Amino acid sequence: MTRSLQMPRIDHALASLLAVILLLLGSGQAAAHAGHAGKPVHFLKERAALKAMLPRHAHVVRRKQGLSESAIDWAQKTYGVELDDDIYTFYPATKRGSGEPLGSATIVEVPYRHGSALIGVGIDAEGRIRKAALLTVNAKYVDAFRSSVGTGLLPAYDGLSIDALNERVAASRQS
Repeated sequence: MTRSLQMPRIDHALASLLAVILLLLGSGQAAAHAGHAGKPVHFLKERAALKAMLPRHAHVVRRKQGLSESAIDWAQKTYGVELDDDIYTFYPATKRGSGEPLGSATIVEVPYRHGSALIGVGIDAEGRIRKAALLTVNAKYVDAFRSSVGTGLLPAYDGLSIDALNERVAASRQS
């Protein structure tokens, strides 16, 4: 399998991360009455989420990058998700010394019903989900999430390929 995190394809790796987030949370449906869901409630701090989502002892850097048109088109064709060309923050992880890619993570705020959620995902160098996490959700929706994400981590997605996640989402939408 082609390593998705090699430098020429870094924007495709970022597009994969963002696609996973949209697949995990669904379409996000625009917040018609934004603010009606109350204040954000934290399940997990960003630093703790990054530690869980990236390999231990990896060299991690923080990058900000927009997506190229080819990456946006690729995500649409491959996963059926609409991405925009905003600037995103992500965290590529490499092996110390050799620079070999080990994975990457991102945390983004996405619309969720009448508010928003902060969700993060880390993938390994082969494109499998290393860890997904719900960091915040608005107060109105805490009860709906608390039983399944008590710590904020979403273990049901660990090890899934992005394609397998896409298939799981498609199957759940049909039922």
